[in-house]
Amino acid sequence: SLHSLFEGLAVGVQQGEAGALQLCLAVLAHKGVIAFSLGLQLVQSGTEPRWRLLYLGIFALMSPSGMAVGIGLSLSGGAAGGLTMALLEGVAAGTFLYITFLEILPHELSSREPPLAKFSFIALGFTVMATIAVWA
Repeated sequence: SLHSLFEGLAVGVQQGEAGALQLCLAVLAHKGVIAFSLGLQLVQSGTEPRWRLLYLGIFALMSPSGMAVGIGLSLSGGAAGGLTMALLEGVAAGTFLYITFLEILPHELSSREPPLAKFSFIALGFTVMATIAVWA
C-alpha cells in the first residue's frame, strides 16, 4: 500500500495535464493488475471475506490519498513546498525504479516460461508505455 501511496503522489505532483494523464494511465494499468493479484492471493490464502474487503478498501484508497497529498503540495507553493515536492517526486521515482528492477523483473525473468516470450512481453509493455508517453 505504501507503493500505491507513492504512485498517487507522483500523479498528484504533476504540473501539466499531459504528464498527469500519462502517469494516471500508467498507474491505472499497473494498479488493475496488482488489485487482481492481491484479490487472488487473499482468496487463495483463505482470508475471511470481511478482511478481504478491508484490505482491498485500504489498497484502493492509497493512490487517491497520495494524489490528494501531491495536489496539496503543488498548490501550497513557496520554497519549502517546492523542495518538498522535489524530494517526494524523487522518492516516487525511486519507488517505481526499485519495484521494477528489484522486485518485478528478477521474479519474472527467473520463471520457467520461454525467455523469448518473456522478453517479447517486456518489450511490448515498454512499447505501450512509450506510445502513451508520445501520445500524451
